[in-house]
Amino acid sequence: MRLSDSKRTQIAPDASRERWRLPEVLLTGTTEWSPSNSLTWIASGSARSQRVSYRVGPLPEFQPRRKAARVGLGFRHPFGSRSGLGADAAYDARETEPGLWDARASIWSQSTKFRGRLDFESAHERPTWIDKLTPQRTLFQSFNDR
Repeated sequence: MRLSDSKRTQIAPDASRERWRLPEVLLTGTTEWSPSNSLTWIASGSARSQRVSYRVGPLPEFQPRRKAARVGLGFRHPFGSRSGLGADAAYDARETEPGLWDARASIWSQSTKFRGRLDFESAHERPTWIDKLTPQRTLFQSFNDR
């Protein structure tokens, strides 16, 4: 469990200040189960609730609460003490947006003089809430100042 309260201040060329406040609660957990010496299952999950508060003056212009969750399942199968394969899949759900899938498959091996790993991955990257919620006037002002 994590409780946090981060803050950011940006100063525009006209000396106005934009203030962001991002209080957050995060719950996360992982568990492993090994039905045999040659197979380990891994399950993970997290849930996040974050308020996004933005203000230029004394009062917030908006302060919505956003929720997100992620669940994952994977396995590891060793071929011996120095090689193996694994796979993971995860579903990422975010309030007000469609869910996305991530997946990875890996194979690895090592010897006394060699170590190698090959990963195949399909992943996504979401913009942050600050990226998504910054007012248009701020974005246009930043680009016009260059």
